[in-house]
Amino acid sequence: MKVKSKLADIDFQFGAFEYKKDHLIIHSAPEQRMQTKVYVSPDDVVSAAGKALSNPRVWLYLIGFPFFLIRYRKRKKAKLAAKKQDPVVITVQTNGDIFIGETKVALDEVAAKLKGIAKNGYDDTIFVKGDRGANYGAVLKVMGRIVEGGFTKVSFVSELEQGG
Repeated sequence: MKVKSKLADIDFQFGAFEYKKDHLIIHSAPEQRMQTKVYVSPDDVVSAAGKALSNPRVWLYLIGFPFFLIRYRKRKKAKLAAKKQDPVVITVQTNGDIFIGETKVALDEVAAKLKGIAKNGYDDTIFVKGDRGANYGAVLKVMGRIVEGGFTKVSFVSELEQGG
């Protein structure tokens, strides 16, 4: 549930419900950073229901709710599927060869190839991995070409030395 006002813009997730002295107390989910309690009295419920049910848009929403729910869940599922895509990894080898995934590319082709591969456009994170013996300058050149190509989320991948 989204709560917006001049003072706050909060994504409120329901946690525990409690009933105390004629009030319903709704706690925010424990994983939320800002813990919140919402106190709802019987008068609040009657007032909100009266205002909501007197609005024709609320009736349209209630009647169309099954459709809205199905559409919302499909969009949410598609959005989650897009986020779960395999990351784009560029490897710079010791001999200077550059690979996007398993495909060898020239330095001048890096940005163009990435534009064709990136499913979320320039919002994709591009991971750059240099082999242990790769020239640091060559890795930086590749990262520079990625940024020049319009990608702003570039991460350097490194591996911990074993037994070290």
